[in-house]
Amino acid sequence: MKPAHTGDGFFDKKEELDQPALTALRILLVPALLIAFFHSPRNRQLPSLMIFLAAGLTDCLDGYLARRFNQITTLGKVLDPIADKLITASALICLAWLGAIEWLALGVIVVKEIYMGIGASICLKHRIEVASDIYGKLATLLFYPAVMLCWPWHQKEALGTVGHVLVYVSVALSVVASVHYTMISVKKWRGRKAEPNAH
Repeated sequence: MKPAHTGDGFFDKKEELDQPALTALRILLVPALLIAFFHSPRNRQLPSLMIFLAAGLTDCLDGYLARRFNQITTLGKVLDPIADKLITASALICLAWLGAIEWLALGVIVVKEIYMGIGASICLKHRIEVASDIYGKLATLLFYPAVMLCWPWHQKEALGTVGHVLVYVSVALSVVASVHYTMISVKKWRGRKAEPNAH
């Protein structure tokens, strides 16, 4: 049974700070990933890959715990997408630096994230909430194995090729998701704008 809400401001704030701890850890893994990557030989990148996968595991665990115990907080909603963007950008920077993917893929993601950030700010201002869609979830689902296959921890060219393709599929799905989010947000905004006229 879920404990009764005390209504105490101190405990409310304390819970809200504790709940996104895994998200904060994911953000801290970003510099660790970059340091491990750029300070390791090209053919010894297993430590940096492990850090990247650890970030992915904390993302899954964080989301599961938030839904399982109904601990979705305002702070978590802010930190979670920031952590996702930082991990995604860091991994793509590493892969582009290696030549495993073109810099164009990184550029597309950066532009998309800036666009989504501006859109999220507008939605927040107008109190419009848009849930994650299937395209965004698939993009995330494909991104981690794609990066894992592109990462230089193996000597299999075929695996690298599969990873290369999956990265671009993930990027494409991510762009589709942003377009879908935009369409839903505009529809909700128009519906809300029309509400006063309906009375």
